[in-house]
Amino acid sequence: MSASLSRSRRGFTLIELLVVIAIIAILIGLLLPAVQKVREAAARMSCSNNLKQIGLACHTYNDANGKLPPGNRWDNTLAYYAENWAIEILPYMEQAPLYAAYTKTAQNYATVNLPVVQATVKTYNCPSDLNANLLQTPESGNGSGVQYRTSSYRAVGGATAVTGNGNAFWDINAPSGVATTLRGPLHLTGVSSLQQEALSSIPDGTSNTLLAGEWSTRTHPSRATFWGYSYTSYSISTVTGLAGGSVYLLNDYDACSASGDQNNCKRSFGSFHTSGINFVFCDGSVRNMSKTVDPTVLGAMATIAGNEVVANP
Repeated sequence: MSASLSRSRRGFTLIELLVVIAIIAILIGLLLPAVQKVREAAARMSCSNNLKQIGLACHTYNDANGKLPPGNRWDNTLAYYAENWAIEILPYMEQAPLYAAYTKTAQNYATVNLPVVQATVKTYNCPSDLNANLLQTPESGNGSGVQYRTSSYRAVGGATAVTGNGNAFWDINAPSGVATTLRGPLHLTGVSSLQQEALSSIPDGTSNTLLAGEWSTRTHPSRATFWGYSYTSYSISTVTGLAGGSVYLLNDYDACSASGDQNNCKRSFGSFHTSGINFVFCDGSVRNMSKTVDPTVLGAMATIAGNEVVANP
């Protein structure tokens, strides 16, 4: 009787144990990609919703002011860049107290404005962005060396087909070498030739024109997006229409700089989503654009008055 019980209680052999471990490992290996896909899908949806909120805020600003916010604004009195689009739409994103704390009569990097530009605004951060919501010192333009809060979304300043010319962009106070027909909806204002645009005055159509999109970089965080930093390109990007321009849709500033024009790399669009890059259009719709989209097509969509005919990308 006891011998029979002893035989019925034998344990796993080593081979059986290894087989069980192998099966568990295979199941875990199959499960992890599925979990990652679910997480990325949720992050992409959250990112898309952020851009939807940004688009809605820009529409509400336009309704209240008869025009869109400035991409950034040059102030001749301050002799520096003042507020930008992301600061201007704060009241329309349930951030009125933060907006009220910003002093427009002081320079953007003034001590009085640091509590604002260093604040976390959740809607400006994509969950997939590795460098979002950090305090960093921008690489250029910041005379006092102060820190700003990083973020994930940039205004669309327009398009360019120029390389090697640091003035051929829509984020500086003296643009040159680029046609005004290539300006976007959220470019620099404050100079006589560049004033704020209105949604009702976009000849190319609001459903065909990009308003804002993602820019994230896995390298060089001092060249990331800084939502409250109004100096030139840190909250505004410009689409290059050059052949081979897909290099400017990387999520890697250093890789872009190694194989592209640095001025354009500073004004890239890119994301950590596997599916592509999210953009909100001037009609408020959000679409995911392929990272291999024809740069000429994307450039056409970045302009408000280029008269291009753009097929569905």
